Amino acid sequence: AEHFEWGAIARPEFIALWFLALSLNTTFARNSLADDGAAKYMMTRNDRDARRMVLIPLIGSLIGPLIWFIPSMAAAITHPSLAGEFPLLRYANEAAFLVTARDVLPQGMLGLLICGIFAATLTTMDASVNQGTGIFVRSFYLPVIHPTCPERRLLIVSKVVAGCFGALIILLAVVVNRYRSLGLFDLLNQLGVSLAIPLALPACLGLFYRRTPAWSAWSTVLIGFAASYTAKFLVTIDVLNAVPGLGGPHTPEESTVFSIIATVVLVVASGTTWFFFTSLFYDRSTPAYRADVDEFFHRLSTPLPPDHGRSVQENHAFPATVGKLSLAYGLFVALFVLIPNSLGGRLCYAAAGGSMCLIGGLLIRRYGRRSGEPAAPEKAVAKPGQNIA
Repeated sequence: AEHFEWGAIARPEFIALWFLALSLNTTFARNSLADDGAAKYMMTRNDRDARRMVLIPLIGSLIGPLIWFIPSMAAAITHPSLAGEFPLLRYANEAAFLVTARDVLPQGMLGLLICGIFAATLTTMDASVNQGTGIFVRSFYLPVIHPTCPERRLLIVSKVVAGCFGALIILLAVVVNRYRSLGLFDLLNQLGVSLAIPLALPACLGLFYRRTPAWSAWSTVLIGFAASYTAKFLVTIDVLNAVPGLGGPHTPEESTVFSIIATVVLVVASGTTWFFFTSLFYDRSTPAYRADVDEFFHRLSTPLPPDHGRSVQENHAFPATVGKLSLAYGLFVALFVLIPNSLGGRLCYAAAGGSMCLIGGLLIRRYGRRSGEPAAPEKAVAKPGQNIA
């Protein structure tokens, strides 16, 4: 029972404030167009499908923590001396998840787990790199550096920028891993509140408040970065002792948690204040910019008609291809039942491979026969004052 006494790590006041700070961070990050996951809501055929799309992150948020936290929590009981088992790791508790997986998974499935971790990381990173490349090329390089750049050259520039971004990410990962002074969990939380909130704050507030000039977003990001950097020097042990109810002595975990809490408070307070302060300069914006803002909010508040997207034949080739790949991977995983394991271990492989085969078969049955059908021509939509023959 002592393994679940959080008071030994940090006082309940710190844990509650830490929870509120990370909840605020997640609220801003997930409710803005800056989040990678927001793109899925813009790819649906109508508003009804967009609402149904919410079920994916909702179910993941309920099931995900059980998958991530329970193995690590169990390792505190089954492997109380991880530092002795992994002496080369700077933070031995980071091996908790894998050491539990090694103990409970059947022989050979740990390799599949590691492949899945790398695959999930790569799919997230390449989407982020492509997003950053698109923003840089279309929003900075084309309008500022080379307005008359042809599309073919833009493609070459995009590839070069994507390669540079990828190399930069790898370099930063190596540098951070070498010089970091926090565990991986605390480090990711600190980076999240220091980098994610400044980026997500104007992208979230801008969905609800329109009277800000064109420079409001990027200036708010800079203010947020400055606040997160300043918090590193302002948040000292003396400041922590001055907060009522949070006086010392403090455990190392409490000091780390308070740093995260203070960063969130400073970034949100300064960024929000600056964002609404810039609205004083909205009336000085150009008429073209204000017209674009009005059009954006008009389109944002206009529901899609129920028959939106029916004028164009859906592309069935992609889901059919995904189905074929799922079927092939499922059959490959199902062959792992031949690995010497207990009956339960063999059933794990049969369930994993069988579920992939089932999903692949359903996709092929639903879309395979239609993948070769030509797409119907898109219906032209007349703009106001335009006559389409």
